[in-house]
Amino acid sequence: EVAENAMRIARELREAGISTELYLEPDAKLEKQLKYADKKGIPYVVICGAEEIKNKKVILKDLQARAQWEIGFGDIAGAIRKRL
Repeated sequence: EVAENAMRIARELREAGISTELYLEPDAKLEKQLKYADKKGIPYVVICGAEEIKNKKVILKDLQARAQWEIGFGDIAGAIRKRL
């Protein structure tokens, strides 16, 4: 379920013109995934785990400002555009 939602979110972001990459190692700890994104210079990450899916929300994390927001599924692309 998490992978399906991650792929759906990635597709929606790409369709909105936002360059998107999925971390394909599902068992990797979040810290490792965040370090990977930071090392690649990716400014924002979308965190979508089982708890977020249950609440129909994701966490949008700004790696440079070290800030994060809880965003509804339908508002992700708009929230990223507003911050770019």
